[in-house]
Amino acid sequence: MSETRPKRPEVAALEASLYLARMSNGNEVIARVSINTTDHQSISKKMSSEVATMEWIRAHTDIPVPAVLFACTDSTNPVGAAYMIIQKLPGHPLDKVWDETSQPQKDKIIAQLASFTVVLMKTGSFNQIGSLVAAAADGVYSVGPLVPNPIPWFFRRDPTLDPGPWNSERSYLLACVNRELEWIHTHQGELAATWATDTTDSDPGKDAPTPIPISTSTSTSTSASASASASASAILSNYISLLQRMQREIPNIKGLDNLYDHLGPFVIRHPDLSLGNILVHSDDPTAITGILDWEGSYTAPLWSLTPVPQFIQHYEEFQGDPAILVSQAKCREVFLKTCSQELPGVFDIIHKVGQKLSRVEKVAQYITTMVPRDTIQESITEIFDEN
Repeated sequence: MSETRPKRPEVAALEASLYLARMSNGNEVIARVSINTTDHQSISKKMSSEVATMEWIRAHTDIPVPAVLFACTDSTNPVGAAYMIIQKLPGHPLDKVWDETSQPQKDKIIAQLASFTVVLMKTGSFNQIGSLVAAAADGVYSVGPLVPNPIPWFFRRDPTLDPGPWNSERSYLLACVNRELEWIHTHQGELAATWATDTTDSDPGKDAPTPIPISTSTSTSTSASASASASASAILSNYISLLQRMQREIPNIKGLDNLYDHLGPFVIRHPDLSLGNILVHSDDPTAITGILDWEGSYTAPLWSLTPVPQFIQHYEEFQGDPAILVSQAKCREVFLKTCSQELPGVFDIIHKVGQKLSRVEKVAQYITTMVPRDTIQESITEIFDEN
């Protein structure tokens, strides 16, 4: 296929290496090779769903997505791993130029992302929540169980309870709660031991806080260790109680399973719309040339698409830079305004519902990684008391 075989990846993704290859005709393609060579069945399902999602997006929307030229999802091949060959789109990742772009340029980029969001909300119409399955002979795509997500703290990898697909938002959210409860019960010893050494804030991108060794050479340290262990056990007990409350409250949440005109009920959701997964033209950073990395995408409720992209959400880490906060606020305004204009009346209603349900979903999926921990009960109480 290529004149030269690359010796190392050009880019490293979460669970795959990306290689740039040049065809004999001079065209360049990307070889995306899984770096997980042990869980063959899981990787096969995940890549198959990713291919199906990309093909569906290209066939039903104008969102720029790479064409899949070839895919081998069976890891027992000469390469030794599942892989796909995809079209190399022009441009470079947005994260290379985002900080240097002007506010008007940022506004144009965000408006395009908003338009893509509306396209997905208008075009997709699936009857279940789960991972997309390749089209049958009649060209109809179906929805299957949710494949493992590449993000470690999203849908715990080890629990096997109810992978879907789900016919309603209620059953989906309850499954999230049940999964997290199962994960806590399975790993409570590990969590308690870790939190006993660090009951402070942690990185939400990790499954548990980093342990801080405690010396046991004195009676004081022994007493402190016992106190920390008791505190960790109290945290776990509180989390379990909060999740059990969610089990009781979710069936009664207002706004669940509503139908909005001709939309949905479920649409494709990109799980990681980050700056690195957005390509822009080399000569014009306001022109989006590609949306990459559809790994882990799934069909989801309409409201799950309404939050603004993560990279323009408000973060405490930027409190010391007023300019960034002002820029992010402007970008959020542009995103919501564009969505509202392109989906008049309906988007605002869905977004309002989504502000609550997205919080429910987040807590249900990874309560043990949320920080600061002392605000979680307050957050859950606020969610359900206003219902």
